[in-house]
Amino acid sequence: YNVTSTIINELVPFSTYNITVAAATSIGEGPPSSMVVNMTEEGIPSPPTSLILIERSSRSLRFEWESPFLPHGIIEYYLVTYRGVETLNPVDDSFSSLKEKVVNGTSMKLKGLEPYSEYEVRVQASNSRALSAGR
Repeated sequence: YNVTSTIINELVPFSTYNITVAAATSIGEGPPSSMVVNMTEEGIPSPPTSLILIERSSRSLRFEWESPFLPHGIIEYYLVTYRGVETLNPVDDSFSSLKEKVVNGTSMKLKGLEPYSEYEVRVQASNSRALSAGR
């Protein structure tokens, strides 16, 4: 049985692996090769965690969240999407006022909101590979 290459599956994204190989025969295994150190590519991050409202007024909301448990890379930014739940478009039952903000940290204050209105907020994490699901 003569194998000169293989594919290693089910590796964790953005993780370092130390790899050695050795020849084996029916008599036994030979000495290992020099170690090769390699890192897997970034993957899709898990959603941010613990999204909590920490302050509210009649026209603003301030909330915080924690970084994803599995960032699978370096988080570059967070995408905050929000809309008023009272702003349903009667023509097609869609929300027409969806707004997005890019945030570099793990907190944000939304200002200039409709007074005393209810809002739906979603936060997604992004690395160089992909955007997470929302939280």
